[in-house]
Amino acid sequence: NMLQPPDIARFHDEYLARYRKSRVKSIIDNNRRVLARHKKGHTFTVEITVKESQIPGEQAVMYVGYLRDVANEVRMETQSEFADAIATMSPVPLIAIDETGIIRRFSRAAEEEFGYSQEQILGKNVKILQPPDVARVHDGYLSRYRQTGVKTVIDTTRKVRGRRANGEVFTCALSVRQVIKEGA
Repeated sequence: NMLQPPDIARFHDEYLARYRKSRVKSIIDNNRRVLARHKKGHTFTVEITVKESQIPGEQAVMYVGYLRDVANEVRMETQSEFADAIATMSPVPLIAIDETGIIRRFSRAAEEEFGYSQEQILGKNVKILQPPDVARVHDGYLSRYRQTGVKTVIDTTRKVRGRRANGEVFTCALSVRQVIKEGA
């Protein structure tokens, strides 16, 4: 019980007794996320797997639990969900690409502006949103930035030409920001 917060710990023995009686595995052999209690008293999220094992040469059974601290993963997931919510609500088209120009996020406003659905555009090169003369040289711009680290577009806003799904070319304002993932 010392690893569990008090509100969970008080039911632990009851859960175990119920399993021994019913043999229905609702926790055993399943991965799940639960709160654990740190020795300093605060709680944090862990992924737990409990396995049941027969003690060799005895009728007794032992339970082995594997714990993995997933607090950082949960924090990152929460931040990602928050960012997704902001992108969804934003009236401004938001597009995120990786270092090679592959579109990783495409907001609802971007769908409306460019005429592509997320299903159509995610995983494609951002060049698809540019007129041919710009698209032809765009990979070179990204490559040069990766090689030199010199920012010519990042942290600026400029007028550029975009291309919609129907082929229409239009003028738009482009603001580029670099986001570095924690742990990357």
